[in-house]
Amino acid sequence: MTTDLLYRWYREVWRVDYEYRASAGERPTPVCVVARELRSGRLIRSWADQFINHSSPPYPTGPDVLFVAYYAPAELSCHLAVGWPLPARVLDLYAEFKCLTSGLPTPHVGRESGAHPGATAVIAGTRPSRPGRVLERPAAAALADRRVEAAG
Repeated sequence: MTTDLLYRWYREVWRVDYEYRASAGERPTPVCVVARELRSGRLIRSWADQFINHSSPPYPTGPDVLFVAYYAPAELSCHLAVGWPLPARVLDLYAEFKCLTSGLPTPHVGRESGAHPGATAVIAGTRPSRPGRVLERPAAAALADRRVEAAG
């Protein structure tokens, strides 16, 4: 699917990535969010203390907007943790990759590996070595920035 087709169906397409802390079995505590609207290039970088008391996320989530993430449950759990509504339309690149490669031999797959050549531009960057583990504040922001910048 090309970007042109996406914009026939959606007014905006947002690539969103959160960094967060999470204890086993608990909802995450968001640390920061980086989001980029892919057509306009509008970039949002925000620390949790700037958005945690807001009633909605810093990007739109209505039915005319596509929310794009790699492993969307992680990003959506941050919405739930702060009491925000979930986006109406979600594209999870991890789920799409799994559908494309089901039953096929694949190289090591994960956020670190880039998963699939077609998805690499969107999900490029590295993650902390353990899920839910966040680096110090400047490093966490740089990590989220790199992944979202790659989508722009």
